[in-house]
Amino acid sequence: MNEGKSAWLNWPNALTLLRVLIGVLCLAPLASTSPTWLALAFALMIAAELTDFLDGIVARAIGAVTDAGKILDPMADSMYRLIVFAAFVQNGWMPAWMMAVFVIRDVGVAYCRIIAMSKLMPVASRFSGKAKAVAQAAAQLFIVGVAAFQLDFLRPFVTPLLCIAAAVTAYSLIDYAAAMLAPKPKAS
Repeated sequence: MNEGKSAWLNWPNALTLLRVLIGVLCLAPLASTSPTWLALAFALMIAAELTDFLDGIVARAIGAVTDAGKILDPMADSMYRLIVFAAFVQNGWMPAWMMAVFVIRDVGVAYCRIIAMSKLMPVASRFSGKAKAVAQAAAQLFIVGVAAFQLDFLRPFVTPLLCIAAAVTAYSLIDYAAAMLAPKPKAS
């Protein structure tokens, strides 16, 4: 059941929007050097990832898949993760060039979607987008977990994990652009 335009704020979409709020709530704890505050940020980030996992499942289970939800979900993902990455840059945990990769990918894919929709092409999520989400979530949780729980022996893995997340993110932009902007073969 598609609830249409008038009922865009349903339970799944509320879960999706909660992810953005959680990102904002993470800012103060992430700005702290206190392990207690960083542990709070870690818990909030796990809650955010759970909303990302559950929103689509709930939407399908209760028949509340909406066009608004299809737009809100990737938007909320971008806003939440970019908020957390911005805190990483401020903390000196990540170089600014990586933040640029993450921002360019999300803006680029958003524009690819706009172009595809203007051509009345379907805009389905792609495996590379899911891989990007997993790589970014893993990097974010790992880094905050290392800081919160003072797992200093794991610090050497922070930069390689961020580099993997940046590489998967860049690949995702290329994959989306190729899929959405490439000319489609004409039916014979």
